[in-house]
Amino acid sequence: MNYKKLNFAVVGLMLFPNLVISKDLEKKETVNVERNQIVKIDPSSLVRESKFELKDSFEFKVISGFGAKMSEARIYKSTDKKFDVGVTEIDKVTLNFYDWPIDEFVYLIEGQVEITDQNLNVNVYGPGDSIVIPKGFSGVWKQLSSVTMVTIFYLAESNQHS
Repeated sequence: MNYKKLNFAVVGLMLFPNLVISKDLEKKETVNVERNQIVKIDPSSLVRESKFELKDSFEFKVISGFGAKMSEARIYKSTDKKFDVGVTEIDKVTLNFYDWPIDEFVYLIEGQVEITDQNLNVNVYGPGDSIVIPKGFSGVWKQLSSVTMVTIFYLAESNQHS
């Protein structure tokens, strides 16, 4: 895949609302970085061979695209383990979100996603778009293609995403 050059860097600590994260993400590996160093966010850091299958969870249900796989590289985690930045790639899938457990910033690198909220408002997002999925969001996340995205969140409690 050809990725557009990302002009992202994590500098210091950005503040986001308190967050909680699914236990499913605890399995992911975080890239080790030296303290107080700039961290480049690079989509090529994804280990595509380590994909795992998306399955129903307490935060979403797979509606279509059964067997879709996801790979993720957690690029940076603060020393208090609350601030977390990663790159995620997900095969084409449609998910029904219910009471999303975190406030999550998403920057789409590749692909398109159509999001329908509970009021049936439909929006389509693509490469270069940035969105925030607020804690408590319920709706449909329908990928029109595979997507690659940068995700950022700040955890309410450090032990929830170690």
